[in-house]
Amino acid sequence: MASTTTTNCPNILTNGSCGDAACGYNHQILNCEVCTLIFSTGNEYQAHLTTDKHRNRVSGNSIFSYCHICRTNIPGGKSPWKQHVKGLKHLSQATTLRLSPNVEPQMATSTSRATFCELCQTMIPNSTRERHLKNPRHISRQTFARYKTAVEEAEADKHNITIEGVFDFDVVAPHSAQRGIQRMAAIKTTQSSTKCTLLSFKLASSQGARPFSSG
Repeated sequence: MASTTTTNCPNILTNGSCGDAACGYNHQILNCEVCTLIFSTGNEYQAHLTTDKHRNRVSGNSIFSYCHICRTNIPGGKSPWKQHVKGLKHLSQATTLRLSPNVEPQMATSTSRATFCELCQTMIPNSTRERHLKNPRHISRQTFARYKTAVEEAEADKHNITIEGVFDFDVVAPHSAQRGIQRMAAIKTTQSSTKCTLLSFKLASSQGARPFSSG
């Protein structure tokens, strides 16, 4: 289960980086992109990967879809959606509106009785909305959203310089670490007359250690 009181560095979660060389917090932010959750430890992360909720997110079975023809939300992902668009009620409504029944699913929408939580991708009855907002899993997803925004901002165009590439090493198994893991990155400038040189770089998880030289 995702933790809300973590040892993850608040600077990285908020700003996407940490400039405190003496920072004792965890700088390797373990997260699940599919479930939009952040974890404190590798054990929490690995346990999450074995849950039905994670598997359902990966397979799309937990997704709510919206049919604009029938004006209704369809829970359960791809299979229920396919059944819905082939159903007599949907076909009849499409005929009445003179529309093609072959429509793509849209994002679920709130109703008079329930609110669609985009972060958690689920419908929340209005009677339990306040309780849901205080739920640790919902709060963890809020933290994840702020963290991803901060990372994207940190990687954005700074003085016409952008850095592109995949920098998340995820959880590295010992045998993989022995072989070594490579990530490719590119430094680009939006001005043809400008040159840029990489002088050094530092892994977030090695905060406080000596920076790696680019040679």
